[in-house]
Amino acid sequence: MPPEKTGNLTEFENGQIVALKEKSRSFSEIGKILSRPKSTVLTFYNRFQKLGDVKNLPMPGRHKIIDTRTHCCLVRESKKGRRLPLSELCNEVAPHASVKTIKQALASVNIKKWRARKRAFLKDEHAVKRLACAKKYKDGT
Repeated sequence: MPPEKTGNLTEFENGQIVALKEKSRSFSEIGKILSRPKSTVLTFYNRFQKLGDVKNLPMPGRHKIIDTRTHCCLVRESKKGRRLPLSELCNEVAPHASVKTIKQALASVNIKKWRARKRAFLKDEHAVKRLACAKKYKDGT
């Protein structure tokens, strides 16, 4: 017998439980077929009879500040624009979230250090000096 699954029932499993119970199967048999504990099947079916709905109840706790779509967009933008400062990334992708929340979201996909930082642009006089130096030492001497 395969090990019993843990976690929430899927909508498909919910429908299977209802269909198998209508075919006069016992809760133990349904549990073995779906690899779920008998108590899970029994609890779901009792709730189904009471409420008349197969949807799962909402999970307790605080809702996520960054939803899945925003999280994917955040990861994509962070990989695409590594020179973009973190504060600007926050303002562009998720202005409703704090910098700490953004850092935690990036850490969940193993982006732990943010390399981008603001650097001052070169002034024209500095650019001219750099170009002259590069031309002077272009052969490595």
